[in-house]
Amino acid sequence: MKKRFLSHIFLSCMVSVFAFTANATIYFDDNFDAYNDGALYNQGGWVKYGTDNLNPIQLTATNLTYDGYQSGTTGKAVQLQKFTDKDSEDLQKALTTPFNPVNLDSKTFYMSFLVNVQEAGAAPFISLCDANTTFADGSTGIQKMYVFAKESSEGKVKFAVSKNSETANLSETSTEFDLNTTCLVLLKYTANPADIDDDQIDMYVNPVITSEAANSSLCTATEGSDINVTKGLASVQLRQRRTWSIQSPSVIVDAIRIADTWNELFGLEEPPVTDQPTLHVSETNVDFGFLLFVGDQLTQTINIKAEHLTGDITIGGLSGDVVASVTTISKEDAMTEAGVDVTLTLTITQVGEFTQNLTISSEDAATLTIPVTWFANPSVANIEDLLDAYGGDNDLYCR
Repeated sequence: MKKRFLSHIFLSCMVSVFAFTANATIYFDDNFDAYNDGALYNQGGWVKYGTDNLNPIQLTATNLTYDGYQSGTTGKAVQLQKFTDKDSEDLQKALTTPFNPVNLDSKTFYMSFLVNVQEAGAAPFISLCDANTTFADGSTGIQKMYVFAKESSEGKVKFAVSKNSETANLSETSTEFDLNTTCLVLLKYTANPADIDDDQIDMYVNPVITSEAANSSLCTATEGSDINVTKGLASVQLRQRRTWSIQSPSVIVDAIRIADTWNELFGLEEPPVTDQPTLHVSETNVDFGFLLFVGDQLTQTINIKAEHLTGDITIGGLSGDVVASVTTISKEDAMTEAGVDVTLTLTITQVGEFTQNLTISSEDAATLTIPVTWFANPSVANIEDLLDAYGGDNDLYCR
């Protein structure tokens, strides 16, 4: 599967109250604060999707806030209404200028926004749109990544997402959320290259902002067609009712963002990329055998290599009958192509079955533990003494 997405975004008349890192790739960031009161149309790049012009989308006098995402009590947001008219206004804002999408193959991107649901509805209230035609006031396209606020129990709402349909292939949260309460909705789009129509959308609601790993998606959409191979994505669309059969919800929407990473959405510092110190050993266990006798001396050699070490290697865990030829290996020697050979010498002094655990450790690296095993028999001068030691002719111990 080959897909394409956006490489640059036209950001006009946008003021964000959230500080992002200097190197963040934010494709879309609109909190509506810089606009004049009244209709959103023709402000900050928002133009009509299609030709419907009744019930214009309005700006609200106050914005939505969510701790860690958008703070402050000043600003504006967008009110989307649940109208009975078929031809209520929908608006869209460009994602790319010019329309030269970047390849989306194996790419992940994130979209987030604040929403306060006043009345649930069956139709989506926000979506992405592909570049079916040249973007312009009144242009249309094929919708992707629809987001819904579905009716649930009294006073509650469930959010849902669909990859390519406003009526089919919906995946909704099992968790209910209160009406008239601000929620942070986050969508993660993962483009998978293996097959056609295998992309995945994960939805998070009110996630732990500081760590993507700390969250589990509340629902996942995979059914339906993926973003088009050549068209990519053209716009973000704010939607009101468009058909007689289903109605959009009544919601307030604010602070829409699209970025490459989770951290970029929230202005978090990207964790530094470091090379993890790693140890390698040629053997996972060392077995000296069982036909051994007190007084025998044997050796085995293992090879130790490493990558990205910050400190020397320490060899430990051995005592008594087993010794290593070295107890410390310099990080420089360990990180050579040849590595370092370490000889283990066993000098048998006791009868019995034994195991010792050889440890190979270094700073910030996972410690390797290698079992060293052997079985020692009594030392005898001849076969008669050996037989006597094990109780008779037929009781010679063999392992």
